[in-house]
Formats: sequence, structure tokens, C-alpha cells
Amino acid sequence: VEWVRGSHVVLERNDDYHGTRPALDRVVFRVIGEPVSRSLAFEKGEVDWVPFVVPSSDVARLDAIEGNKVFFHGSPCGSIPGLGFNTRIDPLVNVDVRRALTAAINKQKIVNLVYFGGADVGIGHVPLTPFSAWWHNEEAQQIAYDPDAAAEMLDTAGLTADADGVRLRITLKHTTGYTEHLKIAELIKDDLSRAGVEVNIVSLDNAAWHEHVFKNWDFEVTIVPFCGGPTPATMKRYHSGNVKKISWANAMGFMNDEYDEVFDTMIKETDQDKRLEFSNRLQEILVEQQPTAFLIHAKNSTAVKVERFGGTPDHIWTLGYLWTHLDQITLD
Repeated sequence: VEWVRGSHVVLERNDDYHGTRPALDRVVFRVIGEPVSRSLAFEKGEVDWVPFVVPSSDVARLDAIEGNKVFFHGSPCGSIPGLGFNTRIDPLVNVDVRRALTAAINKQKIVNLVYFGGADVGIGHVPLTPFSAWWHNEEAQQIAYDPDAAAEMLDTAGLTADADGVRLRITLKHTTGYTEHLKIAELIKDDLSRAGVEVNIVSLDNAAWHEHVFKNWDFEVTIVPFCGGPTPATMKRYHSGNVKKISWANAMGFMNDEYDEVFDTMIKETDQDKRLEFSNRLQEILVEQQPTAFLIHAKNSTAVKVERFGGTPDHIWTLGYLWTHLDQITLD
């Protein structure tokens, strides 16, 4: 009945509907773009439900307030922020350098200091969520955090330290569209400095970041918030046929004949067991070749005024209950 752009959308029940009428008379969707303002509106009782986007730093505080349930959970997409390498340029064309940089980054520190526990340490392209567990290959794990091994690998790759103790200077570009990415970039910079890699951080607004990274391939390393689920079809991300100058494509320029062949076979396979074998191999290739350092497997966080809602099954919020069953929601 009302839509004010940038402010709110109001829905009212159609009492002339031919089927079962919704339990709610009226629903208001508020548009609150600023994370702090969303949390404050929920805390003050101005909104009853904040789906999927509560800042990680606010979860514990808001959950402690009586009548609230605020928690981390998986999602069908499974966000996996990673450090994407431009594999077209030296020395990142060298897989040993990419693996060394991956080993130099303390992913657990990112989980603790950026996501406040609302994430798991990254091991590969596919996160372990209720949606992707059936095809998550736990054997396909990227090189672990090991600064000493990272230094040795950089030595072997010929990247020895200069008089200032610097082996390599690289620029890390990130989008300001994700509030966590600057903090991640700063932690990466600190970790890589210990391995003799000097990082220059460049913060770009979202449109400019897409232009630099995906449209022009004008980057060395970048933080990419790729999606790992919910099915093996998302593995096309790293197919050579997806090296295109469009958003969310294979900007890393990763090309691997075996990967292409396995993916092309998998995508046409109808037997689930065989399909799983192929997707497992794809995950193995990615951690062997490391086109991206898989930093963390992020979780979503949702806030609900539980005392306001009735008849809602446990954990159904994590499946997007209000989006798909809004007509069945009742208020206590």
C-alpha cells in the first residue's frame, strides 16, 4: 500500500484473497542501510526482525538483552572472503608465491578480531554449512598458517629481502562496500610485513572497485567476497571460460586445463556420487593452485524479537522463514 524509496515498504493483508488469509494485518519493511542504525533500531524495539545482516560485533551484546535472540548461522550462499591473486602478473603467476602468501596470513586472527567468532577459518572454496555439507571436501585444505614455511617458500621463489628487509611490494585493493574488508586488509598487511612483504592498501567505493578489479583487471591482490554455495555449479567461478571483464567473474585470470575438463564433465553428470567425485577434485585443484587465499568462511547473523513471534519452528530463521512463509507468521 505504500513504498517510499530508501525509507520503507508497507504491506497490508488482502481480506478478499480467495485462500487462507495471512495472520498479520500489516507488515512494514524498513530500509536502514547503516549497520549501527539497524542494531540501534532493533535494540530500541523499533524493529522486530533483522535478517542476516547484524554486525558481528553486536551479536553478543544484543543477544544478552531479554526477549532477543541474536545468533550466527550458515546461509545457502556461504560467503568466503578471500585474497584474490592476479595470476597474470609476476610474481603472482608463480603458484609457490601464492601459496607462500596464503601461509603467511593468520586466518584465525581475522575470525577473532573482525568477525568476533562469527566465521570459521578458511580452508577452501566450499564452506561447511547445512546447505553445502554434502559436497564440502574436508580433505581439500589449503596450506596452513605457517610464517616460517612462508619465508622459506619466498626464498625458494627467489624473493630475497632487500636492504630494508622487503622481499616484495604489492598493492591490495578492497571495496568499502563491506565494512569488514578494511579491517581484514589491515590484518593481512601486518601479517605479510612479518614475511617481508610490504602491502599498500587502496580503499575504493564499490563501483570503483568493480571497475578496477573486474572490468579492467587493474589490481595485484584484492579481497573478494565470493559465494561458495549452494551447489557445485558455483565452481565455475574459476573456469577459464569465466575469465571475462564482468563483475563477479574470474578476475584472477586463473586457467587450468584439468580444472576446466573436470568442471565440464561434472556439470553434465546426473549421478550424484560421480558428480561429488568431480566436485571434490575441483576443490583439491583450487587449494593446490591457490588462485585465491581462502581467508574465512563467514556466517550470517540474524536478530529476532522472539517474544513477538509465535508458531515458529526452531532454527527456521536460518532458512529465511519470513521471506518464504510471511503469510504464516503469527504474533504472540
